[in-house]
Amino acid sequence: MNNQEWIVSYEEFVRETMLGSKVPGAAIGVAKHGQLVYAKGFGYRDVEQGQVVTVDTLFGIASITKSFTAIAIMQLQEAGKLTVADPVSRYLPEFHVKTGSKTEAITIHNFLTHSSGLPPLSCADEALKRGMNTYEELMTYMAQLDFPLLGVPGTEFSYSNDGYTLLGAIVERASGKPYSTYVKEHILQPAGMKHSCFSLVEWHGYEDRTPLFETPPFQSSGGLKSTLTDMMRYTELFRTKGLIGKERILRAESVQQMTTPYFRCEHNQYYGYGVAITPNFYGAVMLGHSGREKGIQACMSIIPENGLAAVVLTNLSGSPAAALAHGTFHCIENRPAKSTHVTYKEYDLPTDRLLEYAGEYGSMEGIHLQVSVDAGTLIVTVDHSDSFSLKAIDEDVFLANVDGSDQTVRFIRDGNQTVIRMMGSYRQIPKRV
Repeated sequence: MNNQEWIVSYEEFVRETMLGSKVPGAAIGVAKHGQLVYAKGFGYRDVEQGQVVTVDTLFGIASITKSFTAIAIMQLQEAGKLTVADPVSRYLPEFHVKTGSKTEAITIHNFLTHSSGLPPLSCADEALKRGMNTYEELMTYMAQLDFPLLGVPGTEFSYSNDGYTLLGAIVERASGKPYSTYVKEHILQPAGMKHSCFSLVEWHGYEDRTPLFETPPFQSSGGLKSTLTDMMRYTELFRTKGLIGKERILRAESVQQMTTPYFRCEHNQYYGYGVAITPNFYGAVMLGHSGREKGIQACMSIIPENGLAAVVLTNLSGSPAAALAHGTFHCIENRPAKSTHVTYKEYDLPTDRLLEYAGEYGSMEGIHLQVSVDAGTLIVTVDHSDSFSLKAIDEDVFLANVDGSDQTVRFIRDGNQTVIRMMGSYRQIPKRV
């Protein structure tokens, strides 16, 4: 398929998807072998005012920020100021939880790979209520919470915004600079990301932007704001193993360490350091990360061996940004835009087995799920409203379609084979007794 043909096919898919999902606006870019081959704004950054999205509209990128935080840690390791094997307590002596001695075993590597044992916590909501502005306030609050770790550090994967927030504190203490200043001086400026920023002061006066919010002290887990133009430059670091233009941001071996698949987080996806790794995307390795916050859904995907990179920024939480990003690869490589790279086998489970999973699940992060059985099908209801069905694909493993993409849900048992948690959207959520 030539350049014009794939664009026509892809843009039909974009319009259909945005209309079906009621996405107000999106900025979408594609690069091939380091050259920007497609960049376009769709829809509106402000529907009421009729203000359109452009390639330089400033969006929040939410959790894609975690890859920047991981890069900062790797740079400090290269500079000899820390190692990822260091215990977190070396830099954050005030960090502890009520579980006691296990906290001392948590390393920087554990925070980077979401394997510290921290369950989903209420820190972000509480920070907004209390107006927390410092890492110290956050650690004081965490020390007051009563919860068990999910397991010995390094044994259980569960996505933790709090772990990445505290990595920001480690960057500050190891570098001697505020996290945002460090990232600006050592990543954004060398990369030529001129419009990317963290604070209201920086984006004040920049008119081409979506509604944005500051999130201190959570900048390192999801606070960066950026544009499509800037983010397309950033993807080069993963294609070239550390280079953006002529600037070396990271050594190749550091990028390799970041993109090593340490923990399985989906059926065909693993987690490295601030990067998700799909080992078999139509025969190639795909790297990337997504981001979701209020008014934000973003996706960054890179296939280094094919020289491809795509970024999708939208102003609707829950929009199918990942489907839009992967759709670029499908159309370029002459596949239908809605292709799926993973196939699943059906797995028969009798109703009495399904009943083992039924019950209420909830976390301190504010997630509430009700799992029930209806006519031989497992149903998950979120916050007493939205619901979706689960299809068994393996023992204790099910398939769900959420926000236009397939996701796996895994149920976790204790030593007595009793279901105690469910794993979905990267998080382990306890079953309530």
